[in-house]
Amino acid sequence: MAAGLISCRPARHIPESNHLLDRYRIEAPTNDIDREELRRYVRQRPNKRILGFRFHLWLYNMANPAKDGWPHNWLRSIGEEPVIYDPFITDRSSTQLRQYLRNKGFYNAIVEDTISLRRKRAVVTYIIEPREPYYVSALNYQFDDEGLSEIILADTANALISPGIIFDVDILQDERLRIEEYLRNEGYYYFTREHVYFNADTTAGGRAVDLTLGISRYRLRRENGRFESVPHRRYRIGDVYVIPSYDPREAIDRPDEYYSNFDTLMFRDMHYLYRDEMPVRARVLAQSTFLLPGDIYRKENEDRTYRHMFALRQYRLVNIRLTEAGINPGVDNDEGPSFDGGEGPPVDTGNQTEDTLAGLNAWIHLTPFNQQSYTVELEGTNSSGDFGFGGNIAYQHRNFFGGAEIFDFRIKGSIETLSESYSRSFRNTYEYGAEAGLQVPRFMLPLRSVSFVRRYNPRTNLATAYNYQLRPDYTRTIANAAFGYTWRGSEFTTHIVNPVEINLVSLPYAAPEFEEIIRRYNLEASFRDHMVTETNYSFIFNNQDIRRRGDFVFSRFNAEVAGNILAAYSSMADRPRKDGYYRVLGTEFAQYFKTDIDIRYYRHLDDDNSLVFRFFAGAGLPYGNSTALPFEKKYFSGGANSIRAWQVRSLGPGSFHEPADRSFPNRTADIKLEANMEYRFDLFWVLEGALFLDAGNIWAIDDNDRRQGALFRFDSFYNDIAVGTGMGLRFDFSFFIFRLDMGVKLRNPANPEGQRWIPLNRSLNFQDDFAVNIGIGYPF
Repeated sequence: MAAGLISCRPARHIPESNHLLDRYRIEAPTNDIDREELRRYVRQRPNKRILGFRFHLWLYNMANPAKDGWPHNWLRSIGEEPVIYDPFITDRSSTQLRQYLRNKGFYNAIVEDTISLRRKRAVVTYIIEPREPYYVSALNYQFDDEGLSEIILADTANALISPGIIFDVDILQDERLRIEEYLRNEGYYYFTREHVYFNADTTAGGRAVDLTLGISRYRLRRENGRFESVPHRRYRIGDVYVIPSYDPREAIDRPDEYYSNFDTLMFRDMHYLYRDEMPVRARVLAQSTFLLPGDIYRKENEDRTYRHMFALRQYRLVNIRLTEAGINPGVDNDEGPSFDGGEGPPVDTGNQTEDTLAGLNAWIHLTPFNQQSYTVELEGTNSSGDFGFGGNIAYQHRNFFGGAEIFDFRIKGSIETLSESYSRSFRNTYEYGAEAGLQVPRFMLPLRSVSFVRRYNPRTNLATAYNYQLRPDYTRTIANAAFGYTWRGSEFTTHIVNPVEINLVSLPYAAPEFEEIIRRYNLEASFRDHMVTETNYSFIFNNQDIRRRGDFVFSRFNAEVAGNILAAYSSMADRPRKDGYYRVLGTEFAQYFKTDIDIRYYRHLDDDNSLVFRFFAGAGLPYGNSTALPFEKKYFSGGANSIRAWQVRSLGPGSFHEPADRSFPNRTADIKLEANMEYRFDLFWVLEGALFLDAGNIWAIDDNDRRQGALFRFDSFYNDIAVGTGMGLRFDFSFFIFRLDMGVKLRNPANPEGQRWIPLNRSLNFQDDFAVNIGIGYPF
């Protein structure tokens, strides 16, 4: 043991002879070893840190060790007890690290631990000398079941093991899983990884491993309890039984009576068992069933059936039982076939043909949700960064036309408190509306391909809505109707296409002050009554694994085009223009192209800390029948989900600046660039903390915009980047997250050049340089 030079104040509650575990280090020289994996085998870890500060230990030490009751017990419960260095646990960690290295092929690795003690602090260093690893010199196969030799050897191109790789036990285990998955997808229902074994021969020396991969026979249990080794049997699907209203309690209590009281419908060679009437049309269920009579059993088809049945959103439970012919589906058959000694084993001799394969009957038990539901909801709202409260009365029917169509109807209302700069005559905005939607689990016209439905699980979405908004600066109504499709392209990708979406926007009232502002800057075109007939497309990539914490990427690309068909028709029909614009039903229609991309990277540091990075870029270009983007299609910056040092819609565009008494209350523009970084950490109870850094702005694309400094220029736009930082608190109540962020301006592009970096030019002013944002959910 060597004494170190760590200098820290002694922690409270640590006995004189003990030391606080300050930190540990792992020194490993080779790139063949995953350092993050090594950390998992260190059994004693220091107290949690937030940016180097032991916040939870500090809370614990705030409690008086000689007192109970509040707040001392409370501080101890939310804090973290000091981690006292334990040499026994350190020795166990070294042993675990040594075993891990052996499993990775480093059988001669040396692991030593040293401890540095100084001023009640202990630093443990694990020094790893891996030395040269063992490697696979040859790979041989041994088949106790010769019937599997041909099929396994034909797939060796996909094998994870080959001569020359490091002799890694984890790779061997992965190969066992791969072979299990491969054979179960070739009809060998009862084959498991336990039937794959390895023999390693190191007698040749020189760290070379002569590896043999073996396939054992199936152990068949006789009726008398004895076992016999027999060849593995291949299965095809026999009869398929689908019970769309399965009651598990009744099936368990009275199995014989339960299964005998069904009516049967045959559809596409499958049996649909029901009482009174089929709750969901057989055609819809057949599209989601991939275990088909006569097909070779494949595990991937069983998994696809599960996924597609759950995706119908009709069933709270989906259970698939596979039984050999003649066995009641309520009998557990997972242990495999048994043998009646009077007739001989029901197995082949390794020479099965397609015509002699054994049969598995598939029983698909579907336990439905209640078809209809009514809910009354009270919720927090966070529209564009303004915080408020709302209420909804919602009705849902999960099987509206008998084909698993989901119908939703909602009446809603909300009140939101606007930022201070909005409070002209009152501080609140009111919103009322109704919306209805229908989701159909297939493509409606013009696409009706059954194969596409089975492969990509698409949905057709129909929606309509009406919204009334009463704001301090204007009153607006929006009527909307949309028709589109959603489908999964792969495990991580989703496509959304709306061939038709129509919006009718009307501004029946605008405050005189607001009208004067938009006239001053030539922005009237964005606030006129108008119609938007658009086609839009979205591509979403998300590789998050919700089953465990880990790094993942989320991205969304959007593109939309509006007005082209109406403009072409108006031009070809030689329709007259009014005030220079074509109109439909007396209303001017918008024509533009708009696209944007949102990319996020979530970096998992440990169980209590994470980093999130986000980049957003978007632009919209009006043309033809429009001189400006519609107001609702423009970009804004600032607010709870944007640059949090500015209130919502109060930043930009560009370096545009006005005195506070003439401030434009709705700053929007055609181009947006934004980047965010957020460090998130757990505190205690339901409380989480965050530190963030935001940068970005919006810009105008049209020279007719009279706001000075608003125009985007490639050679100078970077001079208009706003920068803000701050900290926030999140209250995670599981069913929703309440968020409070305080941002502070670091760089304000509205200031004169040379004075934009605020901390370098003057002291911060709470009224001008700070912003408090309240939100629901994470910002991104």
